[in-house]
Amino acid sequence: MPEKPDRVLLLDGVQDPGNLGTLIRSAVGFGIQLVLCSGDCADPFGPKALQSSQGAVFHVPVIRCRLSAAVEELKTRMPVFAAALHHDSISLSSLRISGPWALVLGNEGQGIREALIHQCTETVYIEMDAFESLNVAVAGSILMYCLRYRTERDNP
Repeated sequence: MPEKPDRVLLLDGVQDPGNLGTLIRSAVGFGIQLVLCSGDCADPFGPKALQSSQGAVFHVPVIRCRLSAAVEELKTRMPVFAAALHHDSISLSSLRISGPWALVLGNEGQGIREALIHQCTETVYIEMDAFESLNVAVAGSILMYCLRYRTERDNP
């Protein structure tokens, strides 16, 4: 496990193993160095999660922990972005970042726990022409891609 990872994904209550596996696969694809899961996330080593991750779960540390403690520790050295609507969120297109970052994604039905949202540095949303939200695996993949490549583009 990296001692001080530059890119961290935190998953709060992601219950569908297919979504969990897909998020882990995208995390590896977009250079995430650590995935932290709340205790009520699906099992990342269960059959459906393993299949959805296409083995990516073996290429990044995936650790269950208390996310509130993890967010507090991460905030000491990087911004922690919560993917959330209606919390004075800023649009993904207007987000300006540099350096390390962490991203919190939430449960398929309820999103991120309210207390955890308030701990985060900023909330961010994906602007869309129709619908209010996307599947967590799709939204998370878009966010990871944009955060990674916006950081690299702005800071070669």
